[in-house]
Amino acid sequence: MSRRLFLLFLFASFMLIVYLSFPTNLYSKETEQPKKGGVYRKPLEFSPKILDPALSIDTYADTINQQIFDGLVQFDPDLNVIPSLAKSWNISPDGLTYTFFLREGVKFHNGREVTSKDFVYSFTRILNPEVRSSSFDFFTRILGAKEYIEGKSKEVKGLISQDKYTFKIILSEPYFPFITIMAMRGSKVVPREEVEKKGGDFGKSPVGTGPFKFVSMKEGEEIVLEANPDYFEGRPYLDRIIFKIFHGAPRERIFKEFLEGRLEESFIPPEEIENVIKEKKYLFLQKPILSLRFYGLNPAYKPMENKAFRKALNFAINKAYIVSEIHKNQFHLARGILPPGMPGYTTLKETHILITKILRENI
Repeated sequence: MSRRLFLLFLFASFMLIVYLSFPTNLYSKETEQPKKGGVYRKPLEFSPKILDPALSIDTYADTINQQIFDGLVQFDPDLNVIPSLAKSWNISPDGLTYTFFLREGVKFHNGREVTSKDFVYSFTRILNPEVRSSSFDFFTRILGAKEYIEGKSKEVKGLISQDKYTFKIILSEPYFPFITIMAMRGSKVVPREEVEKKGGDFGKSPVGTGPFKFVSMKEGEEIVLEANPDYFEGRPYLDRIIFKIFHGAPRERIFKEFLEGRLEESFIPPEEIENVIKEKKYLFLQKPILSLRFYGLNPAYKPMENKAFRKALNFAINKAYIVSEIHKNQFHLARGILPPGMPGYTTLKETHILITKILRENI
């Protein structure tokens, strides 16, 4: 790597330069007003590895699983925790016991009603070492998890089916963010009979409670879902969703297929953004997501081992220019390693106070 290129990466970096992604998508004008029926074709840049919420490790699977599965609670657009299959819940004063009151009459896609025992099974499955769940660590604070994992108990003491529609979780110690874990990817309910019948193929033919049911998967090509007429919040407007897989193809190809009428939405290549906005032919959506991009420095090399030098680089860079001119406003300049909306995010005012303090210490 040339010295010039090396410095370019340095400059672009220590800002803790953290950029918050702003996915910039186009939608056909036909999708502007809701109407019943129709098929929505959505691009996926890569193929999901498995459609099992307990095993999911990629955002592509999450995109699909959000349509197939539900949990006790969910996030609203502002990342507040709101009801889902649990119509309400309470937390004991000591922060150890979470009691969830389930909606009655919610059905799995196979027609069976969901009960509290299904959550006991689903969460116990996550803690089963043989399953190797990607959500395993989030559930180890549940009372009795350690004994179950070590094979000293056949059940998890803190997972309790109090009655058909009351599910209780007892923690071994208070953990404030636990309610948010219940809204995350692994905390979805699955039907035991389907998991045991399909075994390792459950993630290729999943059954959940969500607004859409799994129909088919053409490996590496597309995944088809259809509307769930029995969904507890009502039947979706759409008849089907088809996820088209592009295997990491350039976004220009996805955009081309959108323009040719083979997709209902598309990413916009940076060089096309201004033209799209001017044309006003399509719906234009730009929204922040909890994603960070940054360049890191290696302090093992000179002059990066000098802390004052690294700070000087940080303040020397016109970060706003990088965001607006190089990335065409597809990113938002972050103020730290946590994006807005995530607990612990530092506000602009707090950042200004911190920068002022650093400058006083180093000038």
